[in-house]
Amino acid sequence: MKLLVFLFCFWGYAQQIADPKAHWSIKDGDVYQGSKEFSNKEIRQLLLNEPISMAHFKAKNRNQFVGETLMMSGSFCLGYAAGCWITAKPGGWQSLGFGLGFIGLAIPFELKASKHAKNLVERLNNKSTTTTFRLQVSPNGVGVCWGF
Repeated sequence: MKLLVFLFCFWGYAQQIADPKAHWSIKDGDVYQGSKEFSNKEIRQLLLNEPISMAHFKAKNRNQFVGETLMMSGSFCLGYAAGCWITAKPGGWQSLGFGLGFIGLAIPFELKASKHAKNLVERLNNKSTTTTFRLQVSPNGVGVCWGF
């Protein structure tokens, strides 16, 4: 039984090593293929011929920028409020309210960016495993082309 479990685990590990096209993944908002991190410029070049994936990529970047900007503004306001309380200056409550409001506004943008990133990775992973059939015309005749 132990040998069977060992062989099963080894088989899964061997499949990961043998897979020349490693799956796409997301870690901390960055897109990876296997262990290689792709920059935004490389992803744009990769997605030139895929308008739906490019739309997910642009929406991810836009929502991530807006969410991070609001989150940083809210963090600054919270830090300013903490500084006001430490030094006993007035104005801490207003800054606290603005900071919490900015952070509350940033959460939906960050969630949308995460959703678009997941959709982008899902489309990139499915792209490499799908098969296509198409009718191809050549000077000598007509044929069915099967791509995978």
